[in-house]
Amino acid sequence: MLSKVAAHPNGDNTDKEFHEIVNEHYEDLKRYCHSIAGTSWEAEDLIQDTLLKAFTALRKNPGHANPKAFLFRIASNTWIDRHRKQKWNLYYEMDINRMTHKKQIDSADIRGAVETLVTNLSAKQCAAILLTEVFE
Repeated sequence: MLSKVAAHPNGDNTDKEFHEIVNEHYEDLKRYCHSIAGTSWEAEDLIQDTLLKAFTALRKNPGHANPKAFLFRIASNTWIDRHRKQKWNLYYEMDINRMTHKKQIDSADIRGAVETLVTNLSAKQCAAILLTEVFE
């Protein structure tokens, strides 16, 4: 758990601003993340992602008029993005499961699935799926 963040002695003004924002609003951010995440585990993960993104954003654009809203907006957007990715992955997982449960798989379905894999996943992800699904 992060209670207070100590500013790095050699840090620049952006580092100092980040530490001040976090120290001032950490408890509020923690409560907010717990309220939208539902579980302590997911909330802690969301807090860490939020702080990382906030630090990066402050490096690019220092000085926000409402730092608390800034942190809450990052947390909200991170949570929404995470769920969009999960829905997307679930959609393709269900599609692959539907195809593999057929008695006879049509070659056009296989071609379509491979095209979907190649266009939407990285080379490593494609290789992992093909190795597990095709070669078991």
